[in-house]
Amino acid sequence: MITFENEIIVDNFAGGGGTSTGIEMAIGRPVDVAINHDPIAIAMHKVNHPGTFHYCENVWDVDPRGAAAGRPVALVWLSPDCKHFSKAKGGKPVEKSIRGLAWVAVRWAATVKPRVIILENVEEFCFPPETTVLSKRGVIPIGDVKVGDEVWTHNARWKPVTAKEFYNKMKGQGHCWCVNWNQEKHRWYARYDPAECARMKCNNDVCVLTGKPIVQKKANVFYDLKVTRIRKDGSLFDGEKVVSITKGIKVFPTTNVPITICEAYVKLKQKDLLQRIRLNMHTELFFNPDTEVEVLNVRAERRESRDLLQDLRDIQEGVEVVHASDLQKQKKEAYRERKAKRKETKERKIERQNIESWKRMALEGVNRDGEPVSDVMKDWSRKQLERRGINKKEPVQLSLIN
Repeated sequence: MITFENEIIVDNFAGGGGTSTGIEMAIGRPVDVAINHDPIAIAMHKVNHPGTFHYCENVWDVDPRGAAAGRPVALVWLSPDCKHFSKAKGGKPVEKSIRGLAWVAVRWAATVKPRVIILENVEEFCFPPETTVLSKRGVIPIGDVKVGDEVWTHNARWKPVTAKEFYNKMKGQGHCWCVNWNQEKHRWYARYDPAECARMKCNNDVCVLTGKPIVQKKANVFYDLKVTRIRKDGSLFDGEKVVSITKGIKVFPTTNVPITICEAYVKLKQKDLLQRIRLNMHTELFFNPDTEVEVLNVRAERRESRDLLQDLRDIQEGVEVVHASDLQKQKKEAYRERKAKRKETKERKIERQNIESWKRMALEGVNRDGEPVSDVMKDWSRKQLERRGINKKEPVQLSLIN
């Protein structure tokens, strides 16, 4: 576990201490400095982290040098407000000015130079294309910055913008999730992976790496899964093969993937698809090594298509055929039935408790907790019992001892 014994940890926009708790769990000690403008949040943070030094001030009013007090800074964590300029509030962004809070990260970087800065935020936080930067060509929008331009950095010096040859193809085409930074070799590298494009919901009009246009018509990748098992039930059919085919299984959870990416997945990722299926079935394959798994008919289409004639041929050959969409419908229906049953059971339980309470109020004049009730409540309880056809004067068990 990293201790950061001679360095400090700073939590900006600290809130009630959730992030600080996570950092403490990770490094084994509390954060050193917490900053928030809200007295209630700081009070809660003090309860959760009594060993932390707290600033109840605006993040811009805290001097990073004074907070560090000459100590080296290992980590500065920042969680600026995002509700008013992102979808985090449940609707459209309403206030872009709050985005400026995140610029305090640059102040910490320039003054105390922490080893690590983590800035937590949302996708709308990224600089819009009209954001201006100072370059030797003058003040220009960040979207117009080119490879080779020298720009003024937070370290108060000019630095050229660098990129690799494939980055030249990205200008004007957006970001690509297949382009990553190799920390060890300190260089960019590209690995085309349509599964990653689908997972990150790539919406580029042109693929950055292949240079081909992306058709935005939404689709999914479907496949059929054939499983051959050997019966081991001790019956007369013991040792026979049992073949089942589940048709129309979706690769991606939703049908919101551009069809171009789906077609690329069909072309490049079928082997990975089989490996993923075998991994999901590893327990069965381990205990039943005779089980065979085969992926059939991988295709990209907007919705599942069914070949009824092929289904009939498979059934005639003794193959058990089911469709994934039918299984999903059955699963949803079973869930709805279980939910309705739980609701009905809960309502019956509440009704029994109410009846017992009404009986007690009508007969004994006390509520469930043994406290006396008014005549109005007694009359109301009798009416509730009569409405349900329950006689409040139940027969009394006579005792032979008395």
